[in-house]
Amino acid sequence: MKRVNKKIVYCVVLFLTLMQFSYISYANIVIYGNDLWSTPRDVINEDVYIMQGATLTITAEIKFSSNSSIIIYDQGKLHVDGGILTNYDANELWQGILLLGNPSLNQSLNPRTQGIVSLENALIANAECAIKVGATLKETTPNGIVYYTSVPGGGIVFAENSQFLNNRQSISFDEYVYRNGNNETDNRSCFTECSFVVDANAFFIIQDDECQVSLIGVRGVGFKGCVFSNIQSGYNGIGIYANAAGFRINDYWLPIIYIGQPPYYPTETHFSGYRIAIDIKDNSSKAINIVNTAFSDNGVGVYATLVNNLRIETSYFNNNASSYYSVVLQNATNYVIENNQFNGDCLGLVFLGDVPDNNYIRYNTFTNLCRASAVYGDQQKHLTNGYLSTGLQFQCNVFENNYTDIHIDGRIKFEQKGIAGHGCGNVFGPNRSLENICNLGDLYIAYYYDGALAYHNPIYYSGLFIPINFPPCDCSIFGYTGNNYYPSSERCYADVNELENQFVEIAPRLAVLISEYHQKYNDTIHWIDYWNGDDSYALQVSDYNEIVTLKDSVDMICSYAIQYVLSSVDVLDRTALITWASRIESANMDFLIAECYLDGNDIVMMNNVLNDISIKYQDYDPSNIEEYAKCLRYEYLWNLNNLDTTYINQLDLDTLNLIASGTGIASDLAKSILERIGYDIEMHDLNQLCSWPSYGNAPNGILDKNLNEINLKVIPNPTDDNVTIKSDNEDELIKKLLIFDVYGKQVLSKEVNASNININLNRYSRGAYTVHCVMSNGSTIVKKVIKK
Repeated sequence: MKRVNKKIVYCVVLFLTLMQFSYISYANIVIYGNDLWSTPRDVINEDVYIMQGATLTITAEIKFSSNSSIIIYDQGKLHVDGGILTNYDANELWQGILLLGNPSLNQSLNPRTQGIVSLENALIANAECAIKVGATLKETTPNGIVYYTSVPGGGIVFAENSQFLNNRQSISFDEYVYRNGNNETDNRSCFTECSFVVDANAFFIIQDDECQVSLIGVRGVGFKGCVFSNIQSGYNGIGIYANAAGFRINDYWLPIIYIGQPPYYPTETHFSGYRIAIDIKDNSSKAINIVNTAFSDNGVGVYATLVNNLRIETSYFNNNASSYYSVVLQNATNYVIENNQFNGDCLGLVFLGDVPDNNYIRYNTFTNLCRASAVYGDQQKHLTNGYLSTGLQFQCNVFENNYTDIHIDGRIKFEQKGIAGHGCGNVFGPNRSLENICNLGDLYIAYYYDGALAYHNPIYYSGLFIPINFPPCDCSIFGYTGNNYYPSSERCYADVNELENQFVEIAPRLAVLISEYHQKYNDTIHWIDYWNGDDSYALQVSDYNEIVTLKDSVDMICSYAIQYVLSSVDVLDRTALITWASRIESANMDFLIAECYLDGNDIVMMNNVLNDISIKYQDYDPSNIEEYAKCLRYEYLWNLNNLDTTYINQLDLDTLNLIASGTGIASDLAKSILERIGYDIEMHDLNQLCSWPSYGNAPNGILDKNLNEINLKVIPNPTDDNVTIKSDNEDELIKKLLIFDVYGKQVLSKEVNASNININLNRYSRGAYTVHCVMSNGSTIVKKVIKK
């Protein structure tokens, strides 16, 4: 999707920008004072200008020709109260509203400093872009020089109980963040109980790279109780696209003061029918909070690339067999994914990229999924230092009736422990999944659980995996608990000073323990020997565990504090964010710190941070650091945060495209920058990473499958070669037999029609296999067979 197109941008906007808005044709309609349009108008063939200090109120239906638009100057205002703005020409879209602002000023309402659009019970339909708030224009000279000019952002949109119907794009916000010293203020714009719908009556077919809402270079735009729906057939397009931007869906301000009412906007926001419901790229220091939101029948619910401090909470993801994933976290870190429900026939959480930081998936419920969560990449810090392990951890979740609960094709933190270093607290039941843990990685995973609690032991696993009974479990709740989550959550801090006090108490202890560990031990722990009973490592393991547990606590405190700094008020204290991010001590957080200095236009400190990353984190890929730094320096050189007019030579664009063609976080950042300056939105490759290994390649009533069924016996199990599958009731015939390996690959399909079957596994490798028996009554019974 090109971000700049059509007449509203290339003709009106560019002309106005270059002429500094000094000329308006007499053929147009110009509003200088206060005007009311209360009677319908069949057609507006001109552009409508609302000048500084003027207000136009519309309460009737107004139709616009395909060349017409409304242009609102800074300090001008359009108020639509029960009115309708739509097209006149058959099967042709009108241009929509262009809202201008003043990037150097805040968003004061009295006196009015910005252009304003106010909608109450309004309808905007059949527009190229219903409301465009600022824009970035891209032009190429004959000699190949590319220059960008901005149409000033900063305008404010207030919309309540309004509809956006069959617009190619409904909302577009371009670059604007008001910065005052070390503070950044959230955008005042908010959409409350609005609908964004494209149905079969639209004059166009949604393309996969087209979005209903585009947010670029803004922070804090709010959506409360809204509906985003693509009713056209197939999964097409994007609901919300955010690049270098932040937004809040149904969010509340921290601190949470729970008084018996939901601590978020009570009307659920809903997304359905999109290829990607929410597509996020490089939010930098801008908060993204998705709360009380339902995603149903999308290809992907949330795709977050290079995102820090994302919060998805108290939300519901429900998909069907044509869906791909609920949430994708690609090179993302320091997120809060808590108190959510994941359900449906697709893959739940997907982790892509190499992110060795402490990250936590807590208090979620996963049901009826192909893979509840899947890790592809290195999500663990290597143990080269011998005393500290960080990485992705699963705690206090509920897994039921999935094919695989946790699938690892890479690495996660090799010791999976729970809060305070005890049992993880994940519940695998009571309806157990076919496979609890599948570890295809090359490192062991030691999984700690509380054996006194029902279903806490992951009994079905494959790969390098060791379950260890290590009580107690310190989870206060398990899985999704609705509003009961809030009074139980550790994140309910009334003041960031509480977190500061905790950090001051714990961090020095951690530093002392690390120093003492270096002095006491010269050898790394031989974990296999220790797990096999070598007590010579017992004291070292005890010291090691204390360090790791304290490091977990420090990182969790910092994570909570960052969420507090980002969400407690509508003004970001950049200095406080930098302080807490630096305390996590990870390369990814240092990249965030560098971007914070970039936002403050402090190139010296930005370069100092970037130069130190390769020294502080020697395991980190130096080429990725170098390329990431190059991308940030381009952002500074081109002044993207405060773009007026800038020139970019083709060599720099070629360099950025080359970085974008690679892999890792630098590639993700380069793609984000290119899209930010007008390149097409990247189409994420959506692959079916797993499919249901059952008859007909569909779930087939997996809710009725019970691993504890006794009507079929598998003898012997484990087996060397031959195995017999026998029904207790000779009238219960097995009609078809399918066998799958641990990768979900079908290795045998056989028509049977018998109650007793002999199978020779001699030609199959050692390991675990699942046997699916399709019975004569239509049910499918699944058994697990171990080939020795």
